[in-house]
Amino acid sequence: MSVHPQSLAGGEQQSIKVLADSIFSMLRVSLPGIIESYDPIANTCTVQQALKGHTADEGRKTV
Repeated sequence: MSVHPQSLAGGEQQSIKVLADSIFSMLRVSLPGIIESYDPIANTCTVQQALKGHTADEGRKTV
């Protein structure tokens, strides 16, 4: 008798929630930063991230 993966995760709705939480935890839509340099001719800048965050690195979280 095989066990369905959805029953291990708490059902389809729970599986979808886990997937969504995983995706949203990696999504960055805005982040405060400190402008380090600006090139007015190219209209570009170099920005240093102002907040420390967690990023996934092969299943481990790093700061």
